Amino acid sequence: MTEDNYSLTTEFTLVGFSDHPDLKTLLFLAFLAIYLVTMVGNLGLVTLICMERRLHTPMYIFLGNLALMDSCCSCAITPKMLQNFFSVDRRISLYECMVQFYFLCLAETADCFLLAAMAYDSYVAICNPLQYHTMMSKKLCLQMTLPFPSPDAPNLLMRIEESKIRDTIKEGASKGLKRNQALGKCPEIYKDDTK
Repeated sequence: MTEDNYSLTTEFTLVGFSDHPDLKTLLFLAFLAIYLVTMVGNLGLVTLICMERRLHTPMYIFLGNLALMDSCCSCAITPKMLQNFFSVDRRISLYECMVQFYFLCLAETADCFLLAAMAYDSYVAICNPLQYHTMMSKKLCLQMTLPFPSPDAPNLLMRIEESKIRDTIKEGASKGLKRNQALGKCPEIYKDDTK
């Protein structure tokens, strides 16, 4: 008869790209450049849409919100990954992992809802072009955009993933887990390297 270990693991080791230590400077610079281009492009687009009055139309409001959510998605993952390139201790606590996962779910859920709202906007513009301005007012556009980045949006996904995360924590509770990933996310793709 085997005894189960019910102790709680409070941190994970993110292995990331450690198989090629000679490439870490090059990879760091590549990912930093991609991150900076993404942030400058998305935030520049949001600023331009906010400042230019002619761009206050439903299509550009949706694009601005999509760019903002894309920036949030990049901010949820990339800073920790960049930090781990040169960190000796590549650990992430359980709470940091959960916060990172929550904000990633929030941004991705908002992206999905915004894409659905953009599809509806395109449908109205194509199928009812003469009634477009009366059907898609700025007020309706804002009503379709604002509720999605609410704190409760990814709640369903979090409930589904909660049992998988709990099982992963229990599985490696006694030996500390090494994750062959650059971020803390989706336990079913994790590989326990300690076995």
